[in-house]
Amino acid sequence: MKRLFPAPLLSLSLWGLWLLLNLSLSAGNLLLGALLGLLAPLLMAPLRPLPVRIRKPGTIVRLIVRVGIDVVVSNLQVARGVWRARRHPPRSRFIRIPLHLQDAHGLARCR
Repeated sequence: MKRLFPAPLLSLSLWGLWLLLNLSLSAGNLLLGALLGLLAPLLMAPLRPLPVRIRKPGTIVRLIVRVGIDVVVSNLQVARGVWRARRHPPRSRFIRIPLHLQDAHGLARCR
């Protein structure tokens, strides 16, 4: 069953979204939406990420807090830069950061 329906919730959601976007419950739309809901997950199954087992949920909380703090600090820095733009014009440039990953989920790991 898992082979025929790799993501049953996704299939059902795609079918419902198709019907919602077309605003019609005609037989053609029901059939086409069902076909889309069945074929799209089958064709995209190789693109799905590997299953993940969360070992340390506290790390997720720390990451969310860290990202939140970074967003607030970044917004304050941009606001300060906008206020000071007349006296000190901004110097924008690209920064090259080399990144070598060994694991598909490498960016999500905190040590």
